[in-house]
Amino acid sequence: MAATDAGDHGRGSGTPRFQPAERDPLTGVGNRHGITGELRARLRQLREGGDGFALVFLDVDGLKGINESLGRNIGDDVLRGLGERLQEITRASDAVGRLDSDEFVIIWRAVRSASDVRRLHKRVADALSAPIEVGGKLLRLTTSAGALVVDDPVDLEPDELLQEADAAMYRARSAGPGGLVFFEPDMLQLGERSLVTASELRRAIREDELLLYAQPVMDVATGRSAGAEMLIRWQHPQRGLLSPADFLVAADAGDLMGELGAWVRLQYVYPYPHVDEVIGLMTDGKVLPYLDIPFQHASPRVLQAMKRPAHQDKTLERIARWRAICPDLTIRST
Repeated sequence: MAATDAGDHGRGSGTPRFQPAERDPLTGVGNRHGITGELRARLRQLREGGDGFALVFLDVDGLKGINESLGRNIGDDVLRGLGERLQEITRASDAVGRLDSDEFVIIWRAVRSASDVRRLHKRVADALSAPIEVGGKLLRLTTSAGALVVDDPVDLEPDELLQEADAAMYRARSAGPGGLVFFEPDMLQLGERSLVTASELRRAIREDELLLYAQPVMDVATGRSAGAEMLIRWQHPQRGLLSPADFLVAADAGDLMGELGAWVRLQYVYPYPHVDEVIGLMTDGKVLPYLDIPFQHASPRVLQAMKRPAHQDKTLERIARWRAICPDLTIRST
């Protein structure tokens, strides 16, 4: 990409090319229909000898947590601010779009190499990481990005390009917030496996295939039990007992983290056979100082369920049983 192209960024595009029906009503950038049409036009121009372009798929890290903890109105304000910043750092010849609640795309004109994309992505990362003030709070955000450079005439459709950039973005997100990953063909196979795992996990939550185990926490100085923590496992009917490393990425990709967390939290009111067994084996008449059970960021729906008298009675009964084994047991939220 010529130096003048890179220097043009930052003047603000305003995405004037999109018609009202092609705009996202919340942020003013292009919607999926508008971005698909823009990609189709870019592909046609490329086949006619025009410049190549880059497609970058951005996922806003932590937006779901903002919606849950601060409210959807705050989340919408964040999205508006992100849309404005993306338009400010792109040119009129580029295009910015929002495809889903926390997913944006950028189509950069006249980009011919991965190094061009890395340089431009740094501008995006720097712009989006600056604090956003919403609702009297300063929020700092990062994005996970997947990218591909389209510089040869290809027999691909816009949806296929978006799928490839999306697959690269999921790889970036699994490596940690703020990263940039370029598409490779094997990512589509991984993406398909992730979709299958997410579908199976949705069924597993519904059919009660998940398990919670209590793991001892040992004091290395004394060699005695210092406490215990709860660990989630999935008893898969074909693949056996799976650890979180085998399914949490798929749960995140399939938007199942909320359901998974709700299942864990509601286990307060159901039997914990593995907890009883571990507590009994570990204590052997001694005191177990604490038991950590995941309960952070409980959704309003889960909290309401926990307030129901029947659930409260079962929870208190269960804790009483644990404290009958360990009189000084402390239940901690982790």
